[in-house]
Amino acid sequence: MTLALLHRQKNIVISVDRKGSLQGRTTNTKIIEGQHEACSTSQERMSNTNLMKPQRTRRSSRDSTKGFVLPLSNPLRLKKNYQKRMTTENRAFKRLVEVGRVVFIDSGEDAGKLAVIVEIIDHNRALIDGPSTGVARHAHAFRGMTLTDLVVRGFPRGAGSKIIKKYFDKEDILIKWNKSTWARKLDNRTRRAALTDFDRFKLLKLKKQRRFIVQSEIAKLRKNK
Repeated sequence: MTLALLHRQKNIVISVDRKGSLQGRTTNTKIIEGQHEACSTSQERMSNTNLMKPQRTRRSSRDSTKGFVLPLSNPLRLKKNYQKRMTTENRAFKRLVEVGRVVFIDSGEDAGKLAVIVEIIDHNRALIDGPSTGVARHAHAFRGMTLTDLVVRGFPRGAGSKIIKKYFDKEDILIKWNKSTWARKLDNRTRRAALTDFDRFKLLKLKKQRRFIVQSEIAKLRKNK
């Protein structure tokens, strides 16, 4: 194990073997050049080590040939890029709580049905209505619903059930929902839950047949290459 030594005049750092005594400590030092003093405390060793570290300076982005380069940022450009990212088209999260947003009810008597947000009561609840899906108008908590990508545009805030039904059917919300991946996954889950043991056995055999056909075609293509 070695100790770092600092030259008094030339600031030269050298290594010392830890075997004897130096400055009242039991160390046997092998001094390489001139007179030196041992770094007795960890704080001095840290300060001496920092002297030997290269100083990283801030240069312009054009100077890429010397040392460590930090690119200079333009505040106006950063502000412009931030505003561009926060636009509706580039926003990562696009499902917002708003009047006309179609929601999927997760809990309660109407679980599994669609409804439309008619009015926002507070940060915990919203007034929803679904005349085309069999959901009565009531206040529902946000934690019991999930926002979808569908939005009914055009009807005023707090509109009646007849107006909501008119705009809901006009935009074919149910047809769009049934074509979505979300609705198809829910339908497949319901069908699987209703399968009997014999139906699951037939499904297993059909999957094996499909896998055999696919692997046979892949083997033929590899052989032709």
